[in-house]
Amino acid sequence: MEPLLSDLLRAETRQAHHSLDHHPALNSLVAAGIDTQTYRSSLESLYRSWTPLEIAIEQGLEHFSSAVGSGENGESVDLLCFCADHYSPRRYALERDLQRLGAIPDRSGRVRFRFSTLSELVGGLYVYFGAQMGGKFIAAHLVRTIPNVPTEYFESTHSELGKFWLTFRHQLDSFSESAEVRTAVVQSANRVFEVFRIELG
Repeated sequence: MEPLLSDLLRAETRQAHHSLDHHPALNSLVAAGIDTQTYRSSLESLYRSWTPLEIAIEQGLEHFSSAVGSGENGESVDLLCFCADHYSPRRYALERDLQRLGAIPDRSGRVRFRFSTLSELVGGLYVYFGAQMGGKFIAAHLVRTIPNVPTEYFESTHSELGKFWLTFRHQLDSFSESAEVRTAVVQSANRVFEVFRIELG
């Protein structure tokens, strides 16, 4: 029996996910000795990766939403509608946090993520939505370690993250049973993890 797509994604992206989490710019966010300057540097690095990813996600959702009513199967339509309904950009909160820390967000970067197929977009959405899961924990750690530090970006997550993630996983598992599509989704997610890590610097 084939594993569920959500389980396959978790297993097949574990190494890439681990490498990203242990990048110094992200690892420092949960370090016991983080200070304001280190936090600012981490946010500047994060902005370089996060903003292009959001832009690509938005472009992908807009482009592939035209699939509604144009022959795409119902599972694809359901997943796209769910993701579009629950998508909320966080880069503006990240910009505000940087500005409160006295930094000027670098908006000169080009889009480095591109989703040419729906399967590639789904892989990107897995990384994008999954990135919210640790936000509340990071925010709480930062507030304890650096009082009065701005944490709007990390606080900008779904109010019921556990429930949201379970529903998202269910949507993923209903997306497609095609081996080719499942492989493409996993490859895209791994590619997004890797590009994100590289762009952190």
